[in-house]
Amino acid sequence: MARIEDVLYPPLLWAAPVVPVIVLVVIARDASRAAATPRQAPVVRRSSTQVSGEIETAAGRALRARAASPQSSAHELAQIAWRHEHLRPIVAANPATPLAVLEWLSTHGDAEINAAIAARSTRAAGMQGPASAGPSVSVA
Repeated sequence: MARIEDVLYPPLLWAAPVVPVIVLVVIARDASRAAATPRQAPVVRRSSTQVSGEIETAAGRALRARAASPQSSAHELAQIAWRHEHLRPIVAANPATPLAVLEWLSTHGDAEINAAIAARSTRAAGMQGPASAGPSVSVA
């Protein structure tokens, strides 16, 4: 009869029982790293935003005119401000821009937008005059 000492096993076969343990250790390590690392939202760049330096087209000029026009609807101005960040200062200066859009624009921390909102509220205060008893709304 053959004894265990007489059987020769390849060296790789002796490591086979250790492989599942190694795999479990690697999975546990990766899971703990993933739990410790906070997830950040991916940055999505809208295709409709215009990068500064792009060539001005007829459609771009028309859009800029709609952003500056007091006859533009509140919905249209909100859509322009949302989709075209380069036109936000123009939308902020437009007297037809609703207060909710101005409040949203003021949260961006853009100096040009804040200056347009400040200039707009200065013009509105000058038109009201000191005799006006109406409420004052400040967007900052």
